[in-house]
Amino acid sequence: TGSPIRGKKYIVGDFWNKRLYELSTQKLVEWGWLVPPIFGFPEDEIEGYDFSSIKVDKDNDSFSDEELNKIVLEDPTKTHEIIQEIVAKTKDRLGVLIFCSTKKHCKEAVEALPEGSYGIVSDDTPFKERNRIYKASRRGDIKYLVNVGVLATGYNNPRIDTVCYLRPLDSLTLLIQTMGRGFRIPEDDDDFDKTNCLVLDYGDVFSR
Repeated sequence: TGSPIRGKKYIVGDFWNKRLYELSTQKLVEWGWLVPPIFGFPEDEIEGYDFSSIKVDKDNDSFSDEELNKIVLEDPTKTHEIIQEIVAKTKDRLGVLIFCSTKKHCKEAVEALPEGSYGIVSDDTPFKERNRIYKASRRGDIKYLVNVGVLATGYNNPRIDTVCYLRPLDSLTLLIQTMGRGFRIPEDDDDFDKTNCLVLDYGDVFSR
């Protein structure tokens, strides 16, 4: 499980007293259980979001929606340019998972996506609608899954071969888990090939 390295604090010593074995993502890639990642960043003519000033709210261990919206909604043109670049970079790829900063940010982002090519998932999305979007993405009927705070863990869709960050992350574990949504290998009955996962960072996630 991911329990030994939750957040930034190492759990060994508080509850667990010994780590018996560490199975790394790199080892799983070498063994053929996951596809390898490749990394991309904003091109020279487009800048990503500057989240350097934003800090985690210690009370709820997350970023404030109000502070995030001040940054991501300040210039709608920037968001649209980023999405257009993502569309261009992923034109030959299978499925694209986009992590936005807030619900309002999701709505702004999809304005730049082709009509009928996406689904938005948040904690407000009704169960039936969420299932419809998941199935459409799994079949390839929609290419872009735009979400906030939902698809970081527990979502298995081998068609996802691109993960995009339009938000900050403050946890190495969460970064590994979110990237992992795109590392799944095709299943036996899948009719597509997948050799890697493209990770696009427009939120300066890796620097943080």
